[in-house]
Amino acid sequence: MSHSFLTDYIKLVRSYTSPSLISEETWNKINNVAEFLPNKITSFFGFECPLGIAAAQSDFLICADDTAGTGREILADETQFPTALLSDPVWQQVTQFGREWQNETSILSQKIHNVWLEFDLDGTEQNLPVPSCFFGSEPIYAATSPYANPATPAYRWVSESALKLLLNDRLPERVEAKLFQCFDCLPPEAYVFQIGLMLARNIKDAVRVCIRGIDPGQIGEYLQQIGWPGSLDILQEFVSELAGFVERIDLDIDISDRILPKIGFECYFSKQPKLEPRWQIFLDYLVTNNLCLPQKQAGLLTYPGFLRESAAPKDWPSYLSRSAQLLENNAEAVFFRKIHHIKIVYQDDRPQLAKAYLAMGYRLMTSEFVDRWRKFTNASVQIDNFIEPEVHDRLLKFVRDSQAQFIPSEIGIDNTALAIHRRSLVLESFPEFETILNQKIAAILPDIFSKLGLPDFPIAHLETQLTAHNDGDYYRVHNDSGTTESSDRILTYVYYFYREPKAFNDGELRIYETNLNTQIHYADSFQTIEPRNNSIVFFPSAYMHEVLKINCPSQAFADSRFTMNGWVWRKKSSSV
Repeated sequence: MSHSFLTDYIKLVRSYTSPSLISEETWNKINNVAEFLPNKITSFFGFECPLGIAAAQSDFLICADDTAGTGREILADETQFPTALLSDPVWQQVTQFGREWQNETSILSQKIHNVWLEFDLDGTEQNLPVPSCFFGSEPIYAATSPYANPATPAYRWVSESALKLLLNDRLPERVEAKLFQCFDCLPPEAYVFQIGLMLARNIKDAVRVCIRGIDPGQIGEYLQQIGWPGSLDILQEFVSELAGFVERIDLDIDISDRILPKIGFECYFSKQPKLEPRWQIFLDYLVTNNLCLPQKQAGLLTYPGFLRESAAPKDWPSYLSRSAQLLENNAEAVFFRKIHHIKIVYQDDRPQLAKAYLAMGYRLMTSEFVDRWRKFTNASVQIDNFIEPEVHDRLLKFVRDSQAQFIPSEIGIDNTALAIHRRSLVLESFPEFETILNQKIAAILPDIFSKLGLPDFPIAHLETQLTAHNDGDYYRVHNDSGTTESSDRILTYVYYFYREPKAFNDGELRIYETNLNTQIHYADSFQTIEPRNNSIVFFPSAYMHEVLKINCPSQAFADSRFTMNGWVWRKKSSSV
């Protein structure tokens, strides 16, 4: 059995957490849980802190992922846990789930990416820590969604494999039917990303489902379809208000043979408070509405940061030092602290409470990781005042006069229409302005290649389109060179123009860090490009990116966010 426990990690975060959020008594309870858990089970854990009460309480959560040598393997290995822990029926079910997850031939191995164990520390004394269990799977879409996995359209693996193992029993038929109805009613772009059972509370006839990708404006309609019992008008008014403060809202619902009245709204920002001023505004809103105490707001804002081994050599877990040195001589583990999200619990037609989820995790900083980070830090170049004001004004007049010639946008070399992935308008012919833009781009390409670290290449041509994004328009995550036909697109450019004062909000370009060998992108590592008027941005076409949804209250065409965007194509090498 392992002799290195999670207490080694807990002591690293304790001194950086405000006592207004977690009291000494609660830290002792967290340590009591951590003493049963091997530290290799997780590299990412957290604390659930209620914000509207004076007591500095917290629950404790850990994430076991499918990285080799860590979470999944540990969860499947009973020798990693104290014998006393394995005497509990819930732990027997969790480790049984872990063994099946570890089995490479099982459906769980194919579908599930991580497992969260949540420990309630609400004052009840337990000799053994008993977790509730949530699993994060590949996205589960409605069977009719164009995003659904055609290879496994059925949902039955959820109930017949995953939930059955955790319950050690079949899910009641009426609960299963209601669960599948909730899947079927999902809007096309929405998906379930996490499913949980409150095993610690001995609840066996209800399932927690967490939904992502649902537009705030769709939440009321979705809840009506599945039979949620609250007032939809009051709820939708609250959701609309909440959406004005945060970047993203995920929906949590509890499903029995009916939809239970308590729901949750997980509120996210992509950046931490020092880089995102909207955190302060959102927390002020929670304080004003008695959902957060001022001292807890202050504690939250001081929590994010990082810790290197050199800053805490005496307390640093020896296991992490050894792991880093096994990779390379100069590798180092770094712990990161961040506010993961804030959840608002809603019931009886009003928000009842807010809870902050504080995350702590580590990464092994190898030279490869640092090199990748440096490359991505320099993955884009934005230039302001790109064309002369007189040309800019003529361009605006031209697009307004050409409104009737704009058509719905399409995707790919073959011009496929897929509105669920992209929504905007394009203009096919604008020869004067295309020539002006292309000439200006061609003149600065050597400098752009140098700044982006791209090698010179023989240029075939520049391909440019003119696009209008208005209220509700977007372009989902994609890259510009991911097909055989588009593989010679090397550099992407986007020139922004619009009339002022600006009549729209949002619509930023988000460029994701991307493994260029596998095309896997890192959802938590990205650059956000503001669409500044008369500016142009360049970035490698292979990077995954998206256009965030536009908010244009007037919906007037002339108020759109316009772009001339396109690609620098590499000349194909001559065959010998």
